[in-house]
Parts: sequence; structure tokens; C-alpha cells
Amino acid sequence: MAGYADVIFGGGAIYTADPGGRRLVPATAADGRPATAVAIAGGSVIAVGAADDDLAGPRTEFADLRGRALVPGFQDAHVHPAFAGVTMIGCNLIGAATLDEAIAPYLASLGLGVAPRPSHTLTPKLAVQCSVRS
Repeated sequence: MAGYADVIFGGGAIYTADPGGRRLVPATAADGRPATAVAIAGGSVIAVGAADDDLAGPRTEFADLRGRALVPGFQDAHVHPAFAGVTMIGCNLIGAATLDEAIAPYLASLGLGVAPRPSHTLTPKLAVQCSVRS
């Protein structure tokens, strides 16, 4: 490996996303054992596994997790339960580039398809009503 880690996090549980990216699972080292450290260089993860002195250089910082967990991504730990609950029952448009992509999961859950669109522009509420066919 060329270069050293800028930072090595260790001393706690290391988690990663499952292959589908939908939930956290314990990270494993290359030998199958639970991961105990993560090495970062240039803003990217360069190794997950055991604390490895081969990755530590003279300027490498060590971050002791003190038994806490290290999880990927941006974590917003500040949630108001009532607002979060209302958000969870709403319409999730993340990843939808078009109205058809936004409503397709809902229509599929009802066993309905999407009909051809009229040529004029519709509001999303009206579009859903006009696009459903049985």
C-alpha cells in the first residue's frame, strides 16, 4: 500500500451498510472476524479490519472510540418523534426523477398500472387520479 492513513479509528464497534444499503451490519475484517478499526486517507476509507501498524505513519492520528460505535454516512441523531412519524407515513420522493417514478411504487402496491399521460400539464394530485387504470 502506498502511503499511510491520515486517521485510524479504533477501540469500538465498526458498522457498515448491508449490500442493499438499507441497514447497518457489523463490519468484518478480511479474515472474517469483526472489524475493530477503520483507516482513512485523503478523505476515503482505505482499510477496514484490525488496527494495523503498517498503515500508521508519523503523522497518522489515532481516534479512540472508547467503546462507542463507528457508523457510515451522515447521521442526524436529533429527531422529534412526532415529526419523524408523520414523515414516515408521507410520500417519499427521494430518487424519483419523474412523476411516474414517484407514483409507481404506490400504484404497484395497489396492483394498478400507469396509463399514458394527457398532453397537458397536471398537478401531482390530479396526475395520480388521471393516471391510474385498473
